[in-house]
Amino acid sequence: MAPCSDRLLALLDSANELVQIVTLEGDLSYVSSAWCRLLGYAAEEVIQRCFFDFVHLADRDRCRRLFQALQSGNDADVRVTLLGKQGEIRVHGRIRYEAGEPPEIWSLWHPIQTALERPEAADTPLQHQPLDRQPESPTLEWERSLLRCLMDSTPDVIFCKSQDGNYLGCNQAFAALAGRSQSEIVGRNDWEIFSEASAAFVHEKDRQVVEARQAHRSEEWATYPDGQRRLLDTIKTPVVGSDGEVLGLIGICRDISDRAQAEDALRRSEEQRCLALDFSHIGSWDWNFATDTLTWNNNHYHILGLVPGHSPITPQIWRDFIHPDDLEQVEQIGATALSTYTNFEAEYRVIHLDGSVRWVVSRGRGVYNDRGD
Repeated sequence: MAPCSDRLLALLDSANELVQIVTLEGDLSYVSSAWCRLLGYAAEEVIQRCFFDFVHLADRDRCRRLFQALQSGNDADVRVTLLGKQGEIRVHGRIRYEAGEPPEIWSLWHPIQTALERPEAADTPLQHQPLDRQPESPTLEWERSLLRCLMDSTPDVIFCKSQDGNYLGCNQAFAALAGRSQSEIVGRNDWEIFSEASAAFVHEKDRQVVEARQAHRSEEWATYPDGQRRLLDTIKTPVVGSDGEVLGLIGICRDISDRAQAEDALRRSEEQRCLALDFSHIGSWDWNFATDTLTWNNNHYHILGLVPGHSPITPQIWRDFIHPDDLEQVEQIGATALSTYTNFEAEYRVIHLDGSVRWVVSRGRGVYNDRGD
């Protein structure tokens, strides 16, 4: 700190101004008495400590970038939340770069929503004034409690992070995934909570969201403390401030393991069904009456002499392959089966693509909705 500034600092100190001086590395080289009283620290507890340690995680990265930008010579106004011994204190500050030897960054703070602003506290010695903010209104307190209740009651994993990757909050489902309490998670990053490989994976996904500045959805496997591996459908959304800067991100993860297992079991069952049909040379068909579309397996194409998938199959194409003398009877049997909710079974002739006539037996069963359609 330059000696020529001593008298100015003494004047500011006697005027109860909240003044601090920070090196370009972010270390505090001077704090006024009012600054110490507001945050509840003695000067010797903070000198040479990093100023950003006293800035709330949600504001820390933005504050760092602002301090770096000040080196171009411009002043700046900023609102941040400082971390005092007795709680959080919202302040408004005027910050300027002083090109000296060494260069420094000077800040003059004014508390927001603290006892310092209340007229009834004007004659009270600063060291005896309460440092906490004014009590929240019952409505705001109810809304906060309701939000916390909703977050903790859902089985979905919910978390939010600052731009530098530190957790600002989470619900109980996330705490269960991390194997820690919520208080042990807030303020930490992924490397302090998960394995190095998992942290690197999550960090890369977060980086993509922040850089793209848009929500991203993906399916990610997660390992719980008890060894269970669960598939999570994860949506991460960037949080953008009024100035356009990305402040962090919010993540919501839903456990879709059971659904994925059911889909996998259905896929395997379908594969086995298709394999059995292939070996037995049985054709299968599916007629969707709502869309009036037909689906055939490969064997059904072969029965009629067609190349599988050579063209879209329509009900009219199916009719064209049935022998004209049998078509009316087959359609009548199908209509009766649908109207009486019975199985369909018909033996009829089809005309092969090479012109030959072949006999087939066709069996089916209707699938209906809740209205019986």
